[in-house]
Amino acid sequence: SLEYYDPQAGVRRVDEAIDFARKQYPKLRSPTYLAGFSQGGGMVLRIVQHVPDRFSGALVIGSLCQTPGDEHWKPLSPPGGPRLVVACGKLDPHYQRHVALCEQLAKANVSMKQLTWDELGHEYPNDFALRLSSSANWLFNTK
Repeated sequence: SLEYYDPQAGVRRVDEAIDFARKQYPKLRSPTYLAGFSQGGGMVLRIVQHVPDRFSGALVIGSLCQTPGDEHWKPLSPPGGPRLVVACGKLDPHYQRHVALCEQLAKANVSMKQLTWDELGHEYPNDFALRLSSSANWLFNTK
């Protein structure tokens, strides 16, 4: 259900984390990116869809995501909207959701890269940096 995640509560928690980071690192500024794995990936998608103008992009791995249809993702498609990297292993029990999500994002014209890993299930890859380096470069080279 889309109501499983509370995007307002998620935005508040993200804002708290950003405020904390800015106090620790005063030179820290935008752009801001979100990342999430599994249920955290689902929350990231809800937050970015809820307030797309607040974030430059998001990285979602093995997301427990809802696939409510193309129209749901339209807020992410305006020029200058956030970029998404959506990754999942083919052995993940949520893989079919991942495929459906990526199809919906593509139909909604969301700026997105899809990554699929043949040998992974629902796990965070040990070689995360290597697997994501080219997609992260694309994600962070925004506008």
